[in-house]
Amino acid sequence: MNPGSSNTLFFCDTLSAFERSLPAIATMIYFDAPANTSGTFGTTKRPDNESYISYLAQVTQQAKRLLKDEGTLFIHLTASASLDLRFIFDQSFGTPCKYEILWPRAPRRNMRGPHNSTADVILAYSKSAAFIYNAQFRPLTVDEVSSRYRLSDERGLYVAADLTAPFVRPNCTFTWRGQTPPEGRCWKFSNERLEALAADNQIYFPASSGTPRLKRYLGDHPGVEIGMIWDDISDTRRGHTPSALAERLIMISSNDGDRILDARVSSGTTLSAAGLLGRPWCGIVRVETRATFVETLSLRADLELGEFVALDESELLAWPIVNAEYHDVLTSMSAVATLQQDVKALTAGFSRLKQQMNLQDDGNQDEVDTALGAMEVWITEAIANQSRSVESYITDVCIWLTGWDRLDKASQAFLPQAELLFDNIPKSSGEDYSPFIIQYCRALENELLIKLFSAYIDDVHIRDVKALLSEEGRSETHGDRVVADFASSVLKRKKTYTLGQMNQILRLTKAGGRTLQSSVLLQDFREFTVRYFGEQIIDKHYLDQIERINTDFRCKAAHPYILDSNIAERCRDQVRSCLNELIASYSGDSVSRSGL
Repeated sequence: MNPGSSNTLFFCDTLSAFERSLPAIATMIYFDAPANTSGTFGTTKRPDNESYISYLAQVTQQAKRLLKDEGTLFIHLTASASLDLRFIFDQSFGTPCKYEILWPRAPRRNMRGPHNSTADVILAYSKSAAFIYNAQFRPLTVDEVSSRYRLSDERGLYVAADLTAPFVRPNCTFTWRGQTPPEGRCWKFSNERLEALAADNQIYFPASSGTPRLKRYLGDHPGVEIGMIWDDISDTRRGHTPSALAERLIMISSNDGDRILDARVSSGTTLSAAGLLGRPWCGIVRVETRATFVETLSLRADLELGEFVALDESELLAWPIVNAEYHDVLTSMSAVATLQQDVKALTAGFSRLKQQMNLQDDGNQDEVDTALGAMEVWITEAIANQSRSVESYITDVCIWLTGWDRLDKASQAFLPQAELLFDNIPKSSGEDYSPFIIQYCRALENELLIKLFSAYIDDVHIRDVKALLSEEGRSETHGDRVVADFASSVLKRKKTYTLGQMNQILRLTKAGGRTLQSSVLLQDFREFTVRYFGEQIIDKHYLDQIERINTDFRCKAAHPYILDSNIAERCRDQVRSCLNELIASYSGDSVSRSGL
């Protein structure tokens, strides 16, 4: 199938058309997944459940092949569809969905039970991190305007917004107009920019001596970004995709001139919306629904397909098959149930392990580190026995990570394992995300250990560790235990440090600190760190993040706490930020710089 520049309609089975299609022909593909009821999904009868799942898996794999790198595949599921289908789509596409949309629908009259769904789910899949996502906005309501915009000047209504940022940067930390940002914060703008804004009357100065604020005018407000719950689109025609829904899906995932593909046309709404938005399209109508489709077009005045080329199944089948290769997925619900049982057993076993450790809140750091070490070993062994490979989660990691190839091999294992746990813990009715948190923290801990601490020890031993430590012995370290332990580890070439220990040592390298000035070893370590990472990772803001990760997430995972999904998401965001900054600032690897 090579539609060229013409709008094209195929009256055939979806897979028959897909297998005869060239790759990368569409920017957006919409697949309204069929329910497993009548057993008819194309022109082929597929009466059993396993064949139904196999059909969905094959369509998804072909859709990925037909999708451009910047494109999005939308899979539309009714709320009554089994959530287990997500496993099928994730495996088939090779990565979890990038985001999902919830579309609330009015319940049907005179119908009860699970099929009277009140919300549909639309899963969005993409082949790369560079997929098109055009944020959509709605205007502010009257109530929103009146509640937020209570100030005004000659330009109109405005809200007074914060002029400071929640971190510290030296070039934005100063006193301006008699005001200094609170501790831990800095100005969002330079002194010159602040003066220019004030001259243009865009700064609000409180009558009292409070902190100045930035005027944000109603006229500049883009509106409220539409999130992932689309409750503003009504379900006017039961069984048909509303034009407003189709239009929003197309606008959010494509640009002018991008081709739209409807993999399973029912009413033609998606094709009509594509044409109205200036996108060429192609659609696939099942042979057995052709008459119904043509009748729908004649009765609905709101549909306008314009000119298009129509091809029958006999014409399509005369074309050569381009690709009909499929990889295996779990195609039976029993196999999916086995996978869920694996995860459930893992989380249950981990909970028992935490209870056996029986750590108290006042337990010392050595006890915590011992418990975490045992848990890390247990998690690694348990994940190795899972029915599902973690490799499918590598793409998900690459979406947010600045450089997968720059990770240490161990970290390349920890992060996909963590993503698998995060995805599957809720599906196993689990509540404790501690295994996920530990795996995420292990990746950060390992990167600091390999890229900085182990590399430094190798470097020192190549140069002359005894001479350095001899000079350190003559220096005044004020009996600092951390420095003494670090010196002993360097001498013995010991490379086992926890996240908390590494953070302690890095904090002592603060410029101008008394301990740093007294320690030749710390001065040498700081010089090495700055040379290969810059000063970013010994910045107070960065080290404070590591401290929070260690105390609020990593250490608590060793205690009998239940760390829920909200805590897990906060941990994930902070670890991702630290990892990205670490890898982005990293210049070289330990082998090349140590001369080994």
